Amino acid sequence: MKGIPSVQLDTALGSNSAAAARGATEQAAVPSEEGEGRLIDDVTRYFFNYLNPTELVKMSEVDKRVKLTINNDHHLNNRMQHGKYLRLAKQSADHIEDVYERSKAYCAIATEQAKINPEEAKQTADHIQDVYWKLEAYCAISSP
Repeated sequence: MKGIPSVQLDTALGSNSAAAARGATEQAAVPSEEGEGRLIDDVTRYFFNYLNPTELVKMSEVDKRVKLTINNDHHLNNRMQHGKYLRLAKQSADHIEDVYERSKAYCAIATEQAKINPEEAKQTADHIQDVYWKLEAYCAISSP
């Protein structure tokens, strides 16, 4: 095979060539703290972006590198924090005594949850006792 350098041919065939050894040396030269927390961009883009905030929290508990990846990615970290704040808001709304005000709070929470996790938003909307705010919440959930 003329025109193909032997390094490329050996790498393509999967043999342990000088290029493979050089690649291993280059990987070993990267300090662990610099490389830590970095997963392949494709995995981050195609996998983590499809997770809802609750699943992101669970994934961050799996491994230190995954947690660092989520924390270092502003989009993923903001989504995880947003889910946390919605859970705290829901807990606070549970303590509101006035039915109208509690329903209004649940409607606002369900509207925000609908953007992230429609199933969780439906569960929140089921807690709304005031008919007007329940209708508003379900309209927000059903609209794209």
